[in-house]
Amino acid sequence: MTYILEEKLNMVSRADAYRINVVGYIGDIYSITNKCSCSDHASEWIAKHSLTTKTTSQAQTIVDNAISTYNNNLPLIGSRNDDSLESITLE
Repeated sequence: MTYILEEKLNMVSRADAYRINVVGYIGDIYSITNKCSCSDHASEWIAKHSLTTKTTSQAQTIVDNAISTYNNNLPLIGSRNDDSLESITLE
């Protein structure tokens, strides 16, 4: 599994969607995996779009910080405590 940091991930075409899985997380982190083991479409796609990869540890830190920021800002927007986000563990 490869993680990338991208503000707006809008370059996934229909053909790409047949080859790769994309899962988004808070903090603009996405995991990119191959749908089949026959080829490394994920790495090819990342290179094609010149995206920056992150280690699992780096991606986890970004996600954790985004959750913390979100939860800390809930009182400022008058939100209820049950709107808070729980931690997410990346694989």
